[in-house]
Amino acid sequence: MDTTTERLARLETAQELLSFQIAWLSKQIQMAREADARAVDVLIEQKSQLIELEDRLTLADPALTEQVIERYGPLVRSRQAR
Repeated sequence: MDTTTERLARLETAQELLSFQIAWLSKQIQMAREADARAVDVLIEQKSQLIELEDRLTLADPALTEQVIERYGPLVRSRQAR
């Protein structure tokens, strides 16, 4: 990742992955409200952490961008493959 364009593309990928993960958590929260109210608090906390992480993503921190892609890329892809 040498150019600004490459870093921007990776940043956008990381943001999109987090958005998919946040949307999935929102769905899980809705389902948990119907089945297991105790799980809702855990899911809401996870969602809040992802939103904070998304807010911290910048072009100036390519390492964080790569961490997000490495961690959430496989999760999002596995859910989309189902």
